[in-house]
Amino acid sequence: MRKTEVYGFTFPPEQYVNVYSANKHDYFLIPAGTVYCLVTGCKVPGISAAPYIFNF
Repeated sequence: MRKTEVYGFTFPPEQYVNVYSANKHDYFLIPAGTVYCLVTGCKVPGISAAPYIFNF
């Protein structure tokens, strides 16, 4: 992190994160506690029968 801020090195996210393509009406099972992010145009409804197990 410091190298990026001070020296301008770039961070290669593809080495550390999984990337999945998504199409309309696709759904993904996201285990509780998993860190995730979305890109423009994606929406995540918080549907959960047991919030401590999975989010859909």
